[in-house]
Amino acid sequence: MDSFQCSYGPAWTTPVSYPTQYFVHKENPTCRRCGLAHHVWNCVARFSMCFKCGKNGHFAGMCKTQKINRRIDVHAIKVTHKTDNASQTEKRKSKKKIQRDRDRIRVLNETRLYLAELPFRTKDSQFNEELTKNKLDDAKRKINVLREDIDHQTAKAKFFENRHFVVMAELQQRDKEIQQLEEQIQHLSRTLRDREEEIKRFKGTLS
Repeated sequence: MDSFQCSYGPAWTTPVSYPTQYFVHKENPTCRRCGLAHHVWNCVARFSMCFKCGKNGHFAGMCKTQKINRRIDVHAIKVTHKTDNASQTEKRKSKKKIQRDRDRIRVLNETRLYLAELPFRTKDSQFNEELTKNKLDDAKRKINVLREDIDHQTAKAKFFENRHFVVMAELQQRDKEIQQLEEQIQHLSRTLRDREEEIKRFKGTLS
């Protein structure tokens, strides 16, 4: 048996038939960047950023950065009590300030309840006001455009109405002229018949 086939050492390579061909006798080891077994140049974590240390080249699961526990300083205040309440070093609130804070809290709660009953949010009131103003301006512009269109259509309708009246007057004038021409034609027809009768009578007298 070949010793390379059962070797558990590093991935040794040996030429097979040509100097440019190599045969790998061991599987790819676990990658130190992503934790998977793959070819050394096929790591997907080469251009990735670690969410633990913020550096590029490895995943957070394979990060070797140690977490530094910083010291948090706690400032303690020492309070001393004496028998005399007036000489206590601890600063206590007076009854007037306590009552003032209670009144403020009560007013705040009442204001919150009052604002909760409103159909809109007070913090968005200015935004709603601007939005309503923009909508009104847009509606006004549309109304002005519609008014201009209505005025244009009204002027066009009046023009056609006047034109209709003019055409009707011209038609009536043409009807009158046609009627006059028909009367002239009838008169000429009667005159022509009278002349024909006179010619017949004249011919009868000659014969």
